[in-house]
Amino acid sequence: MLRFSIGLISMILFCSIILLGFISTSYADIEIVELRSYNGTNIEYDRGSTYFTFYVRTNEPYGALLWSVDGGANDGILGNGKKKDHYFSFSNLAGRLKGNTYRIEVTAYGLDPNGHLVLPTDNMVTATYAFTVYKPIVISGIKQPIWEKPTVTGVYGYNELSRHYFDGTDIIMDGYVYASNKTDNICQMTAWFRHSNFATGWSDEHSAPTEDIGPDPKNKGIKRTYGPYYTDSSILNFHVGGPIGDRDRHTLNVHIHLNADGNGTTDTWHGIDERFDNEFTSDDNP
Repeated sequence: MLRFSIGLISMILFCSIILLGFISTSYADIEIVELRSYNGTNIEYDRGSTYFTFYVRTNEPYGALLWSVDGGANDGILGNGKKKDHYFSFSNLAGRLKGNTYRIEVTAYGLDPNGHLVLPTDNMVTATYAFTVYKPIVISGIKQPIWEKPTVTGVYGYNELSRHYFDGTDIIMDGYVYASNKTDNICQMTAWFRHSNFATGWSDEHSAPTEDIGPDPKNKGIKRTYGPYYTDSSILNFHVGGPIGDRDRHTLNVHIHLNADGNGTTDTWHGIDERFDNEFTSDDNP
């Protein structure tokens, strides 16, 4: 299979298409029968890497493929007369807590009856795919002693607010907690999740189970790990009931709290240092 640079294949294909007016899609023999992310989902999480891979498959061997995101620069590949599928990637799909949604677009060009790619052609088709990237807020680690608090539990805690978004009906918070205890001390773990609208006075919360963890799994059935325990959407969703109006504002606060009690002290992983407030407006309507 022969691969060309972004500039070369874009120039060859787009110059031919634009010069002859084939800007709108014209459907003929070739079809895109599958376009998806590598994991088969339309959401993903930005955990320090914004590199995501996608998959496209056509009903017959393609002559060429072009792909882009949000109408930006195109990349592409020429076919070998046999291939019907291809993986391609983007390295600039950054996320945010509310989610950034991108429009992935792929155009496939078919072969002529002799098995050649001849341009211009009306044997082409375009498909799009909406892909949303969220950027979680994470507080994690083993607490370190400081002069005000010289004793710590030694437990590794993980507190993640995965996303805070509007789905067209409800404003939803997703997150979870997890902990691991490799010390010689048994520690008691507690956690809770809260979603609040301070302007209206609405607030709801629920707790995760209280459990002891470490050090010996054979000792009275005590485990070394806690969770993971997740937010319960049936309790925590803030109901809007439809699209947010142009003049409407909903400011929601989310709080996830994880405690470890043991070794004569308490360690906490939570959002007190960062108020996880998000304002939702009509711009957040799906």
